[in-house]
Amino acid sequence: EQRAARGPERLPPGWRSTARLLCTLALFAAAGGCLLGCLFLPVLRGEYGGLAGDLRASAEASFSLAGLGAAAYDADPIASPPTRRLSQLVFFLTTLGCPLGWLALLATRSLAALSRGRRRQLARWSELLYAWSTHEVLAVCLFNSALELGQYFQYLLDPRCEPINALLREYFADQLSEPKCLSIRATTGPGTFVLAAAAAVSTAAGLQMHFSMRRTAAATLPVAASPLGSAPELASDYSPPPDPQSAEGVVEAATGSSPPSEAAPALALPGQ
Repeated sequence: EQRAARGPERLPPGWRSTARLLCTLALFAAAGGCLLGCLFLPVLRGEYGGLAGDLRASAEASFSLAGLGAAAYDADPIASPPTRRLSQLVFFLTTLGCPLGWLALLATRSLAALSRGRRRQLARWSELLYAWSTHEVLAVCLFNSALELGQYFQYLLDPRCEPINALLREYFADQLSEPKCLSIRATTGPGTFVLAAAAAVSTAAGLQMHFSMRRTAAATLPVAASPLGSAPELASDYSPPPDPQSAEGVVEAATGSSPPSEAAPALALPGQ
């Protein structure tokens, strides 16, 4: 009866913090697995139409993160091969390497028994990796590309293909899917939604753990004493100038000398 009157029992504070830490680490593992899965899941699909699309062996193409990284090598044919490889390296580091490294450092800092200096060093590295993580930016770009990629290609191709499009509309309109030289329709794949979920979960859980660790570190730092002392003690030695409307101010204005002050005694010159 007494237990029923007190209500349901709650976990001790230590158990609550441990359960919160385990849930956060489980979210880290799930987000990391989803990021690795996006290497093989299709994140962007393209459907080709018109004359070029009908002549292709397959009118559809899908790209995973690995496929987008491979396509980055051919994105700029004018660049040198080392520059293309560098662009691929930057793509994979910012979309996968930095987010996974950030989560790994946060998990290591929360689980391993480290000194205060090493924990501070890991915190700096984790902030640097999070600053260079672009997995959430890539998810936004993929959603936006499904809306504007087709329009962008038509904007580039229509002025150059208009003479061909006129011939196709006149003689091959009933034989082609579209009387155009090329049309592209882009749609998002399931990997885009997995990437967006992984980015949201990792960012929310990671920032929560990061700020909680910073609050804990700030609470354990010793409070440094002020070398100048307290403010009231410094202010008690100050003697303000006399008010011109008071008796002392009138005497000073008439004689040109100020009366002696108890807080600031006059100094005797040598020989006096």
